[in-house]
Amino acid sequence: MSAAPNGTVFGFSLPDGSQCFGQVLAQREADALIVIFDHRADAGAAEAADALARRPLAFAGLTSLAPFAKGQWKALGSAPLALAPEDWPKFKSVKGQASNTFVEDYLGKRRRNIAGAELDLVEERVVTAPVTYEKALAAFFGLGEWKEHFEKLRIEPVLKRSKIWI
Repeated sequence: MSAAPNGTVFGFSLPDGSQCFGQVLAQREADALIVIFDHRADAGAAEAADALARRPLAFAGLTSLAPFAKGQWKALGSAPLALAPEDWPKFKSVKGQASNTFVEDYLGKRRRNIAGAELDLVEERVVTAPVTYEKALAAFFGLGEWKEHFEKLRIEPVLKRSKIWI
């Protein structure tokens, strides 16, 4: 059994000691699809997992579940998914030659060929280090420097990639 089953709401600390929260939406092979909420609370503040899962979203993407095993991200409970499967991002994958480029869903169960302008609409499947989400959220709340690569983790481009038909 995974250290963080699908639907797990988790918390982690920012540099100023405040808490931030996210949710594991799904897992595939060695990565997980997560969302990070646009919300932070004082250290030690208690909020129910289902209430957290209704908060606005700030970031989403793929990461490892290593912070759960290391105790850096703490499971707070389970809640209905904050982002429905139809709104999960789609990914670009290449099978063999570049002419065999596909768009596929997160689980890799549905795919179709893509070409032309559609190639620019989807990102390749990239697993982002958990610390990058932590730094992005710290910068989002003015506690660190904003880096250009954080833009791809913001919820808006992720939702845009969810609208591609498979």
